[in-house]
Amino acid sequence: MSTKKDIKICINPHFDAVSLWIGSWGGEDSPCDISRGVFGAKRGVPRLLDLFKRYNIPVTWGVTGHSMESFPKAADMICDAVNNAGHEIGIHGYVHENPLAMTREQEADVLDRTISAIEKISGKNPRVIWLPGGN
Repeated sequence: MSTKKDIKICINPHFDAVSLWIGSWGGEDSPCDISRGVFGAKRGVPRLLDLFKRYNIPVTWGVTGHSMESFPKAADMICDAVNNAGHEIGIHGYVHENPLAMTREQEADVLDRTISAIEKISGKNPRVIWLPGGN
């Protein structure tokens, strides 16, 4: 006898692009790290969106304000998925800052700047707010 299971998963792609490397985590002087970020924005975002569309999977995108502003084509693609495929946008810092290294005021400034950038580009309020933590 087989039993059908209702399994729920959370898929949370991050659109960090180069912001991960130029933020407070290091790597800003590495051409390899920067090129991985550019590749993620130019090739990774479209490939992931195609995969999610093919299987009708809505996701919550963790985006940085810097990535949304620096890679407008990828940002537009994500915004289109938000408007037409049930995706959501969550903020992930402006340049992937380390919240453990910030004061409360600095963290508030980062959140305000990122929310403003995302609202300007997407026309929507972010649904989730989280900042990167230590790995």
